Order: sequence, then structure tokens, then C-alpha cells
Amino acid sequence: MFPSQKAQFGAGFFLRSLSLFFLAFITFSAPGQILKEIPQPTWAYQWTAQTMPSYIDTFSIGNHPILDAEGSLLHKYCEAIGEESVGTLFMVVRPKYDTLPDKRLLKLGAVSLYRDSLKVDQQSIDLNRIEGDPVIVKVKFQARSRSSWFSKHFRMHESIDLAEVIFYEAQLDDEQIRKVESYLALKYSIKIDQICSKKQPEYLDLSGNGLWNYKVDALYNEQIMALGRMDRANFFQSQSFSPDSKRLQIALDSLVILGENPPVSIQDSSLMIVSKGSDKLGRQCGGNPADYLFKIKLFDWVSSAGTLLIQMDTLLNYTNVMVSDGMNSVPGTYTTLGNSTTLSVPLATLNDATNYFIVGVATPDTCNPLYNVAFRYCDSAGYNGLDLGLDTAALPVDCRIVSLDDGSVFDTLVSQPFIQLSNMDAGHYELLASNQNGVILHSVFAFNSCPSQYFMHDGGASPGSHDFVFSSAETLPSTFSSGRTSNKEGNSIYTNSATDSGIGHKATSQKNSTEESINIYPNPIPRGGNVYVSFSNLDDQQFTIQIMDNKGALLRQENFTPNLGNRKYQFPLNEPGTYLVRVLQSADQYTLQTIVVK
Repeated sequence: MFPSQKAQFGAGFFLRSLSLFFLAFITFSAPGQILKEIPQPTWAYQWTAQTMPSYIDTFSIGNHPILDAEGSLLHKYCEAIGEESVGTLFMVVRPKYDTLPDKRLLKLGAVSLYRDSLKVDQQSIDLNRIEGDPVIVKVKFQARSRSSWFSKHFRMHESIDLAEVIFYEAQLDDEQIRKVESYLALKYSIKIDQICSKKQPEYLDLSGNGLWNYKVDALYNEQIMALGRMDRANFFQSQSFSPDSKRLQIALDSLVILGENPPVSIQDSSLMIVSKGSDKLGRQCGGNPADYLFKIKLFDWVSSAGTLLIQMDTLLNYTNVMVSDGMNSVPGTYTTLGNSTTLSVPLATLNDATNYFIVGVATPDTCNPLYNVAFRYCDSAGYNGLDLGLDTAALPVDCRIVSLDDGSVFDTLVSQPFIQLSNMDAGHYELLASNQNGVILHSVFAFNSCPSQYFMHDGGASPGSHDFVFSSAETLPSTFSSGRTSNKEGNSIYTNSATDSGIGHKATSQKNSTEESINIYPNPIPRGGNVYVSFSNLDDQQFTIQIMDNKGALLRQENFTPNLGNRKYQFPLNEPGTYLVRVLQSADQYTLQTIVVK
């Protein structure tokens, strides 16, 4: 049952964290290996629903059944785990009631679970209260050697169910824990984004590669689900449900009954992550008439399936539905029946290299537009960029720009009615402008390379660092229009559009030696490393250099005037984190760079 080489026992320390969601029905344990570098764990889960005349959602989490609490096999495995004093334990726990009793819910050897705490060897730690939704409970512990003070017997209160138990005798490291937790989260559609540690802020696959990142994918955290195949871990899903087994269902080619998988082929190591857009920021009158409903990410995807189906327990009402990566769009379809909506997404044109978005386009409202936007494709200065005008009544506005290619994120609070981004690298981007009333503009767009960008970087900066120029102004260019039309490339068709403003946007990050430039580098840097700001052809002009935290709070500010003897300013960053470095050339023009300290 366990590896012959036992872990060292001792008095000790334990670490835990947890995450929320739901469960289902019988008992079975099958061989599998999530962590190939660690001996196989003790692993109990229900392999198949078998023949169950009453197999309904109250006995399942997602598309998987719960374990039979009375089954002798479950007790056998759990009592074997109860013999151990050192290890890492994972449990998928479902509360049967919204409010659980204030008593011990589960005893597994040295580990006891309560509704708001966990005890190991009589040491207690507070947990977020378990109520309503299923949870993944994990604990890495080291207790005293087992003796008469604790029993190996397994006990579970009738107010909870178990869906899966995984126990490793080893004390796993952070990445190994994250891999196991991610596996369980993707299998049962349990969200774990709210408990991401600073060291592991994302879902990981079996090889440790990132699948979903809270920083980049934060707009799509309402529900995170997966389809795919990982033979090593006995994972095959051509269909998945939300944890309550009814609110949301995704499947390949056909929707089948709970507990089944459509008969399609999926190659080993193929994964599809489908995450639902957050409902917290609603569309407001005068904003762009589009809802970004889902985000789709493919990883080594090879399958015979031609269609992704998504069934929701809500009614949608759109003029059309599109699937877009910002550069290209393909039409999707949706149908309604009763109180549900089914979306159909063609998979033939999707590939691994891109993020895809399912967008519902509504009939434009009759309110005065709150914004105008113009995308500049290799403009007269030879750069990509965008101009965004905002209604003064909507200010201040939170703006977020995400590079979908390298994962960098730029956040700023806009208090002026006109902003401009210049010198943007080729790639795919997501833009969200919102205020306390909801979404003003949400768009995914893309740029190709411009000839001038081949000369953008020097002095140690790396291509793709997105050191674009951000500027703002109190007045809108007179060339801005208010119409709702698509841009010249047909991209970002879900936004208002305006003509190229033609104003003097100065690409101050250009690194051609004959023109003015500002370069902020390197990025990322090690803890205690120096950040450099170099100036070209800008001698005898005074600049203000500001260093801010990732929320925009000013940490340091100094003036610097480059000259023939000194054209480089440097400063250290000693603490890990994300910082903003802003070089002000004038009140409405500056260069901004995000710096990550590891």
C-alpha cells in the first residue's frame, strides 16, 4: 500500500490551504500518477457511476460521483492513511447542507476536520468556513509517531461527503502541491484561484506548465473547467459540469447525460481550458454592445471533435455570437430551449498559440456613447497604437491592458478624457475600460509588426517588453467620430470606432539612434538588482522619474537631466513584487514600464 522507505517522523509543523466546491456516489481506487517523481500515492475515488437508477446531481460533483461512505474499500484505504504521521493529504469534500454542525466532520488518523478549522496532532489552524459549496482541503503535516493518543480509525459525519482522497507519504513542495490541487480542480470544476499562493499563482499541468493565471485571466474566473486527456493520471473528460452538476455543462460534439463522456478521440496530454467571464462587471448604457462570455485556451490539443458545446442555465439574447482572437473572427451559434442556452463553437480554426473569446454582440443601445476608440495600424510614424476618448461624465475610469502573448498586464486609473497608447508591439491584446457603473469598453485586438519596430530595442531591453508610450490629454482630437463602425481591418468589431486622429503621437520608446528615445530595462530583475533608464538625443531636458507599486502608490520620485557625460539613471529595487516606473517628459506625455522583481 505504501512505499517501503518511510518518512522521518518528528514533532512538528504543518501547512495547509484550501479551496471551494461540490460531490457524487460509490467506491473504487485505481492506479494513477500525478507526480511521476514521487512514489504512487494512496488514492481513492469513484472510477465509474456503474448502473445507478438514481444517479442524479445530488450525488455528484461536476461529472463525477461521490464515494460510498459505507463502503469497506474506502474505510480500508483511509485507515491505512490513518497509520501515517507524516505526509501530504488532499480531500475533495462536499457539505450536504448550507450550514454544517459545530463538531468534528472527519477523522483520518492524526487529521481532524471541522467546519472552520483543521487539527493535526492537536495543533489547530483556522480555515475559511466550509458551507454550501464543495472544497478541496489539503494539508502537509508532520505529527508525533502514532501511539495510543490517536486512533487510525476513519470517521466521517453524515453532514459531508467525500469524492476523492489522495495521500502522499512525502511532504510535497509548493509546485507539487499545486499540480495535485490543479488536477482535482480541473476534474471537479472547483475554483482555486482565490487561494493562489504568491509562489504558485496559477493552475499547473502535470509538467508544471501554467494553464490559468489569476493575474492575466482574472476577468474569466466565474467558472474554470477543463476537457482533455492525461493518461498518467487517469484523466479523460470529453464532457464536464459545474460543481453543482447543473448550472453549466461543456462537451465535445454532443451533450450527454451526467456521468458519461461523448465518444470522441482526444490525444494524450491534450487540454482545453474553458473559463467563464465574471458577472460582477455588467455592461452599462453607452458602453460597447458586447459581452465577453468565455475564454478558451488550448494546450497540445489534438482531437477528432469538431465542435465545443456550452450549455448554460440562463437565457441569452444577442444579435450574433462570434469567436475571436482579436485578429480573426468566426461566427458561432446559440440556441435557447426553456430556461437554458446552448452555444456552439467550431474547433477546426482554433490552434494552441492563441487565446480565443466567445463574444455575444447585442443591439446597440440608444444612450450617448461613453467612449470612442481608434486603432492605429502602422500609422504615419510607423507604429501601432490606439486612441481612446472617454465621456467626462464617466471619469475616472479604470483601464487594463493585457498582452495575451506574454502575459504582461498594465493597469492605470484614467482621469482625463483622452488617452493614447503608442509604439505597441505586434501581438494580441485585451482592453477593459470600466468604472463603478460597469463596463464602458471591452475589446480584444491584435497588431502585426511594423517595419520601424525592428529597431525598437537596445541597451539590454528584450523584445516584447511592451515599453509603449502612454499619454493623456484634457481634450479630444477633432477627428474623433461617434459612430459605431468597424475599423479598417475588420478587427475588434465589438467597439465604437473612430478615424486615425493624426495627432503628433511621439513614439519615445523607439530605439533608432537618430531619434529621441527612452529605454527602461532590464525586466524582470533579481531582488536587489538595478533598473536603468537610458536617454538618447534628449540632452539637457529635465525628466521626472517616478517609482510606484502595482497599485499606483508613489514610492520614490527624482528629477534627472541627461547630458553628454551621463545619459543613464539607475536605482535598485530590493523587494520582490511588481512595480511601475514612469518617466515624465511633460504633464501629458510619459513613458511607463512595468518591472517585475523576482
